[in-house]
Amino acid sequence: MKKHGLTKILAVILLVVVLLSWVVKGRADAVAPIALGDVVMNYFQSFYYFDVMLFILVVGGFYGLLEHVDGYKNLISKIANGAKKKKLVVFIITIVFALLSSLAGLNLILLIFIPFAISLVIALGYDKIVALFSTVGAVTVGIIGGIFTTIKISSSYYGVSYTTYSELVGLENKWAALIPNIILFVLALIILIVFLNLRMNKVQDQDEEVEEKEEKKITKKEEIKEEVKVVKEETKAPKKETKTTKTTDTKNKKNTTSKKKAPAKSTKKTTKKNLSAAKKDDTIVIKKDKKGRTLPLIIMMLVLLVLLVLGYLPWNSLFGISVFDNFHTWLTEIKIGDYALFTSIISSNITAFGNWANLGSTYIIAMLLIVVITIIIKFVYKIKFNDIFDYYAEGMKKTLPAILLIMLAYTVLVCTYNNGFMETIISSASDALGDNPVINALIAIVGSVLNVDIQYVSQGIFAPIVNALPDTANLKVYAVLFQGIYGLVQIIGPTSILMITCLSISDVSYKDWFKNIWKFVLILLLAVFAAAIIAGLM
Repeated sequence: MKKHGLTKILAVILLVVVLLSWVVKGRADAVAPIALGDVVMNYFQSFYYFDVMLFILVVGGFYGLLEHVDGYKNLISKIANGAKKKKLVVFIITIVFALLSSLAGLNLILLIFIPFAISLVIALGYDKIVALFSTVGAVTVGIIGGIFTTIKISSSYYGVSYTTYSELVGLENKWAALIPNIILFVLALIILIVFLNLRMNKVQDQDEEVEEKEEKKITKKEEIKEEVKVVKEETKAPKKETKTTKTTDTKNKKNTTSKKKAPAKSTKKTTKKNLSAAKKDDTIVIKKDKKGRTLPLIIMMLVLLVLLVLGYLPWNSLFGISVFDNFHTWLTEIKIGDYALFTSIISSNITAFGNWANLGSTYIIAMLLIVVITIIIKFVYKIKFNDIFDYYAEGMKKTLPAILLIMLAYTVLVCTYNNGFMETIISSASDALGDNPVINALIAIVGSVLNVDIQYVSQGIFAPIVNALPDTANLKVYAVLFQGIYGLVQIIGPTSILMITCLSISDVSYKDWFKNIWKFVLILLLAVFAAAIIAGLM
């Protein structure tokens, strides 16, 4: 991260939070200043969210390993070199990430695949901004227009309940805002593709300009060389032209006769040598292909993706599908004597598909799957365990700057949520302005930046706003508005975990990202308000 720009911004936000705690009443209906010592303690308290940081470390280590796997390198090069329509590949990547985020509710979990997509887009000849647009931008579009998006609300450490944004605002029908969400998703995706296409055209134009400049430089150098040769030839006076012409004629005759006498067998020998050399080269290439096979890696990544979708999409609570719960109950009850096979041998904590976030951490099983794939890669590609540890260490080091920033973002969360001054601001705004979607949207933006995690945003910001609304308020409007606002903050908010991580691993400064994304975010904000108006009219 260049010049620690994002660190400074987060420090300023934290300072603003501390100052607000000295002025605005907190949750106890009294001013409760946050002392500097409490800020330091809250920074270390951010380790409470270590599961998120550990997940990012594991993903970084996994790609540290993949960078040393020939199959991974070959996969990227084959796709990049074999793609005739490079733009189409980028568009497909974008649409896939957006659909996975919107339909499966996978957000930060998709970080497992984002580094691969970023490397592929760069290999196609585009810059890092295009790569981030097609990954981070696509995931956040899926959040903004989430069709099957749910919010995980903790009922206990190991128990959670899932609710849609419609249920969160108090609507009985969980699909009350489905049509406006679909409209918003399609509209946001179209806007993203338009901006992405403009950026790709800009990159291509820049590349063409660079090539033209290089060609001009080369032609200028060649022209200068030719001019120097001409000057040198003109300075030399011609002497004894008749003799030189005779000698050149005799030399040419000798050369022609020598060429005629050259034996034809030499060409056969050279061709045989070339064929044998080519065969040797082919055998070397085949050996490299065996070591760098791409098919096993493709299968592993696809199976991982399918398992993540099946595991994290709440089938029962969202759709009423209980087949996975029933199968899990049947599987765990299989016994030999008094011992249950699955719980005794594999695990007693792994839950059914659709309930993987019910453990103490949302990311435990995802990390477990990465470890399993790492072991498979070790045997398929014949990598030593010592090398795996070294490669993981290299990859994890690259994520450390992101981890430090994420700890600072969670410090902002702890200070804000524990103090509760945002609830006072919400109640004051509601008393003064009543049902005002624009003001409430601005409060939701600030609250989403300060609270980072959707659980705390929903409990500390969205719920108080809804509770302060009059009975005449149209709750569909707020269901669409809250979902869209939270998604927007994830693409540009300085506390966004997804954005911080991807900017860090891509070595893109927040300043450069903001400069290229703000127009897109502004148009998306207008799209969110348009969808909220449509929801209000339905």
